[in-house]
Amino acid sequence: MKNKSYWLFELHTDGSANYQTCFSNRFADDKVASETKSHIVLSDGIVLNKAELRKDNPYGRTLSDYYLHCYDEPESIKHLIGPFTVVVYSKEKHDGIAFGNQTGDASVFYGYNKESGTLYLSNNFNAVFDKCRPCSVSERAAHYLLTYGFIVDDSTVADGIYRLQAGKLLRFGPDGVKVEQYHRFNFHDKIEITLDEAIERVDILFRKAVKRCFDKDLEYGYDQHLADMSAGLDSRMTNVVARDLGYTNIVNISYSQSGSDEQKTAQQVSLKLGNPLYHRSLDDATFLYDMKETIREEYGVAYAHGFTGGRQFLRLIDFDKFGLEHTGQIGDVVLSQFFLKTIPYQGIEYKRMSDVLPQRFPLKTEDFHTNEEFAFYTRAFQGALSTHYIRAHYTYAVSPFLDPELLEFCASLPDEIRASHRLYWNWIDRKYPAFGKIPSSRKRQYKGMGLERAVKLYSGKILYKTQRRARKICHGLGLTSQSVSRNDMNPYQYWYDTDERLRNFVATYWQENHHLLNGHEELEAECNILFGGSSAFDKLLCVSLLEMLKLYF
Repeated sequence: MKNKSYWLFELHTDGSANYQTCFSNRFADDKVASETKSHIVLSDGIVLNKAELRKDNPYGRTLSDYYLHCYDEPESIKHLIGPFTVVVYSKEKHDGIAFGNQTGDASVFYGYNKESGTLYLSNNFNAVFDKCRPCSVSERAAHYLLTYGFIVDDSTVADGIYRLQAGKLLRFGPDGVKVEQYHRFNFHDKIEITLDEAIERVDILFRKAVKRCFDKDLEYGYDQHLADMSAGLDSRMTNVVARDLGYTNIVNISYSQSGSDEQKTAQQVSLKLGNPLYHRSLDDATFLYDMKETIREEYGVAYAHGFTGGRQFLRLIDFDKFGLEHTGQIGDVVLSQFFLKTIPYQGIEYKRMSDVLPQRFPLKTEDFHTNEEFAFYTRAFQGALSTHYIRAHYTYAVSPFLDPELLEFCASLPDEIRASHRLYWNWIDRKYPAFGKIPSSRKRQYKGMGLERAVKLYSGKILYKTQRRARKICHGLGLTSQSVSRNDMNPYQYWYDTDERLRNFVATYWQENHHLLNGHEELEAECNILFGGSSAFDKLLCVSLLEMLKLYF
């Protein structure tokens, strides 16, 4: 791992404090380990707008100075942009604050050692777990892993260890801890704006966000940029705008089934941009066997198979040559929406990875105003972005769609502008039309199109649904070896249906490790239901949970 980097802070009951750091030399000037007579300041990660803050900050020209200002005025935290984690402790007041970023892909974990009463904080869950053990499994977190595929609240797989969620800070001292909100994206108050005005504003903010990301590489002397490429629009537009802004030496990486539309489209976009593309075939599905390593690097916050071939690819890259990993993470929902219209929050049953089991741990209803807000703060920030913990072991991952200025603006747009990717496609057609003509896994809607194009797209959609249903029927009759297409980005069912070695591995793993559920009657009953079904994904959720129990408990 090129970026084994974290800080660990401990506070004792008498108010005394200790810390240790294990910092890599990547992006070293963005990390802080400072101790004075009055304060301790620790930070890891990067601040994409560091140069902007230095220029405009009256409180000092270093990040340490700015973090000390945040201790006095936590509202200032919201102006930081990037994947960062920070702890500031006052030796005089015997208290401190800790925080991660606004989108939760850089987080602080905290917990107590029950014997000594010592509070431990770190941006590395494993470091806190090692100090707080022995721990028991969190029934709540385990249940979320079986229903959502990730943990939707502030719990972790270890009972008594917690994760600071997006936009929250922890106040701590000898008397205990308190969680506060320093930033919250507003998805319910909408502005009055036309589509044309929204397109212009999005283009300005997106270009600004891309520049922040790619300039960070150049700041540290990395003249080669590493950027993901997929069949969707998000990584495509990150690359397109970066090229349009004049950044060269962009190397693209992708991973999917060989010969799939995912691979073909990624190749087509990279070729048009003039970027070299390196593709990792997932035909062997060997990443499915790497559960232990994946869970350890992802801290058990999500099921072990969500990153597919990404981790295997990152392990092969020479990060002496590359800076950040540039992605298009969650762009599809930032420029569009999870739902077609703003709906008041209706409960926890939305955007689950598996809906077989009834949900038995509801969240606080006052935490969310709308379903959209719920989906962003769970499915997007704690689900999709959970892979950033893995990526951070190799380099820091960034996405221009995570820029708080862009996200805040898009959240304020009326439903009729964002819904069904209306804004997204119109932005591309208006500003970057050549790249809207290349096929995408993100399909256009028919409204407002010419008749010929609308009929063509609609016919393709009907054909796809017909083929999918035919495959399931033929598989049920024993006429084919698989029930789904290998053409999906993550064809778990295809791999399971067609790979006897994988089926044997899953069955054997279940048989040999099922006993780890002993003493957890409800979890055991839930796993029996999931594993006994026909869904390969549900079976993988079960073995992923078993590996977490095996690894941590």
